[in-house]
Amino acid sequence: MRLTKVDQSNLARFGSAPLLDRNVLAIAWSPKSKQQAQSANIVTRLITLQTASGPLLSLAFEISSTKAMVQYCCFPINLSDKKETKYLAGILKIGNINLCFLAEDGETNRTFEIPSRQCGRMTVRYENAISDFRGFPINSYDFEAAVKAFEEYARLADYFQYLITESEFRRAITIAREQAASVSPEQRIQARRIADELLGLFLPKFGYLDSEILAKIPDIRRNFLFLLDLRQWFQGDADGFSRFLVDILSVRTAEEYQQLDTAVLLFKSIFRLMEDIKSDTATKENSVLQAHLKDVLASLVAGRGLSIKALINLVSGVGIPLGGQPGRHPSDYSREYAWKSGLSWTEVARKSLSENPDIRDEFRGRDFDSLTFQQQEGLKHRIREGVKSYAERLKKPFPIESSSKKAELQEID
Repeated sequence: MRLTKVDQSNLARFGSAPLLDRNVLAIAWSPKSKQQAQSANIVTRLITLQTASGPLLSLAFEISSTKAMVQYCCFPINLSDKKETKYLAGILKIGNINLCFLAEDGETNRTFEIPSRQCGRMTVRYENAISDFRGFPINSYDFEAAVKAFEEYARLADYFQYLITESEFRRAITIAREQAASVSPEQRIQARRIADELLGLFLPKFGYLDSEILAKIPDIRRNFLFLLDLRQWFQGDADGFSRFLVDILSVRTAEEYQQLDTAVLLFKSIFRLMEDIKSDTATKENSVLQAHLKDVLASLVAGRGLSIKALINLVSGVGIPLGGQPGRHPSDYSREYAWKSGLSWTEVARKSLSENPDIRDEFRGRDFDSLTFQQQEGLKHRIREGVKSYAERLKKPFPIESSSKKAELQEID
């Protein structure tokens, strides 16, 4: 095969080169053999990336002669080049790609069939990219700069996340069919009944599950992988992680700070719930708390964000103080209940702030007299409501009679 310098450069840089005059995509395959190319498992993805230099499409491949030995390559498409966009449109129209593997022992051709459902999704992605390109200032489009951004940002392996290969799926389907052929009719009827029930539950909701949950799993997975990366990098270096966290937070906007404050409250709620579940305190309060957490997570999954009411319900349920809300479980207000018999609500709030480390942390170590009037009233209201809830739960008297009034009643008697 005669390759131009541009073709050779693309093979060295991307692992592939489009030979448009032959309607084929050349794949750098050496030192592997032609036989390995014919039996290799192939997976393709159409990657989109928005860059400052313009939108970019890249046709990427994962090709593996064995499951352990994987090779990645890609073909970045110049959206301003009509030949390249026509070539991609033709691939998506017929649903297959002609590949030419440049192996150690020569060339070998292979036609890769794109699964029909995947081809439909790729077509939508292609059309969206063309629309984005047409809306981008033509004089500002810089394909080479966009490709460099792609090379710096994208990690091809991240776009090929799966557990079971196509050949493994086909083998599993065949084995399942063979094993099922030997079961009794009664077992088959039982299996059909359970399958119908499961399908009846999930099929009507599959559209929602697909778009709102399954589609978000790759992003969720990347977020968890990022946490693992942080742990691996900063393990044993708490001071280094603290400095890094302060550095990246210090350049956030005021709006982002508000969102981060909300996130902190949410994490506190989740961790408190985890502790309660772990300690096996399956109380009525925990059931309510789990319901509040379910509401919050459902709202996040649905993309609605956090409503103030949902967040307050959740946060107050786990004992995180929030203005105007009882901040702890009713059982935690036994001290305040006892104090109230001899103190005013203001004195109870002052004493609680002084002796409760969680409340002190909330107000950054300040004493009661240094709080604003609104903060003092909010704290008093929260404690009063918490004590009231505690009294109702244990069927104790409320309002609480003061010690002096009790003494007066005893003298009268």
